[in-house]
Amino acid sequence: MRNTAIFALLLFLSPTIAVAHPGHGYAATQDGVLHYVVNPVHATPWILGAMALAVACRLVIVRRNRRKKCTGKATKPLQSK
Repeated sequence: MRNTAIFALLLFLSPTIAVAHPGHGYAATQDGVLHYVVNPVHATPWILGAMALAVACRLVIVRRNRRKKCTGKATKPLQSK
């Protein structure tokens, strides 16, 4: 099931790789790194990726805290021998 979800996501995102827009191949419109930061066609995937990563990290932290709260591992002190 997980492989299917990954494949579907990659299949969904693959057309965005082939999107062409003005600004490539012309010396007057190529600003180096600035072109990739300012242009929405390039900036949007990075912003969405950063947001997805932040949400995924938050979910991991919340689930880890719930698990600690349920098992009581966070409140038990370490025992030394």
